[in-house]
Amino acid sequence: MADLLRPVKTGSKTAADRIQTARMALAQLPEKFRRGRQTLIRTGSARGTHAFLNWPTT
Repeated sequence: MADLLRPVKTGSKTAADRIQTARMALAQLPEKFRRGRQTLIRTGSARGTHAFLNWPTT
């Protein structure tokens, strides 16, 4: 599991923040679980922007 610490006065997490967090979490998986497997990524839906939703398929 990964997350980004942000200053208190910043707004809600952006799609770029969520993509970076997802990349950090995937990087923590052992190599044998990353290659050729599908991985479910869950996040809060309040900020489910198209940029984040389209990221895994680009």
